[in-house]
Amino acid sequence: MVKLTLYDISDELESLFARQSEALTSEERASVEAEIDELEVHKDVKINSLVAHIKSLIALETALDNEIGQLKTKKDTVRTKISWLKHYLTVFSGGYIPKSCTVPFHWQKRKQVKILDEDSLPEWVYTTPEPTTPPPRLSLKKIEEAWKEGNEIPGTAYEEVFIPVFPTKSKMEANDEQ
Repeated sequence: MVKLTLYDISDELESLFARQSEALTSEERASVEAEIDELEVHKDVKINSLVAHIKSLIALETALDNEIGQLKTKKDTVRTKISWLKHYLTVFSGGYIPKSCTVPFHWQKRKQVKILDEDSLPEWVYTTPEPTTPPPRLSLKKIEEAWKEGNEIPGTAYEEVFIPVFPTKSKMEANDEQ
């Protein structure tokens, strides 16, 4: 028998059931019933195979979801480490680049808000919370915009800092070509 799809098997069974209601000889009826039995076995095997395949795909999806979650956790951990190390480098090196540094990087000068006394900050520098979120969060962007407009914000300073910048591989290759 040619491999049939579940649709083909169901269609064939329907036509055989319709034939069964016709006036048939006992030999023809036995032949139709044998074909029905054979097709029902194929239908059972096909359905069993499809259910097993669906179950394996569900297991794969679950495994991928778990792996994505683990990778997100690792990514967040790495991002936190990078942020902390950049801050550490910024605070304690003050823009100094050692003569024997083997990793290419440079310092970028820019202004940054520093909170000196959070209790004296005006209320407008906080973001408005959603009803389901925790208390308002401090918005350094709002404070920086105010400083850029010339407004001094109590409890803050607007000072120049050095931020480490690590060039991407494509930028390093572009510098090598020059």
